[in-house]
Amino acid sequence: MKPPVQPPTTPKPKRIIEAQGLMIDADGNIFLTAYPTTVTPDGFRQVPGSCYLP
Repeated sequence: MKPPVQPPTTPKPKRIIEAQGLMIDADGNIFLTAYPTTVTPDGFRQVPGSCYLP
């Protein structure tokens, strides 16, 4: 007696998620991320309007 023949199974496709953020590495490569990127300003200083910068 032969074992029952099972139909071939196809793997489920991976779910595609829309990019919500991005990251840039030291080499300038851009990576899209599934979650929003948390941005921390670094070195940003607000200059008062009364200051004169040549």
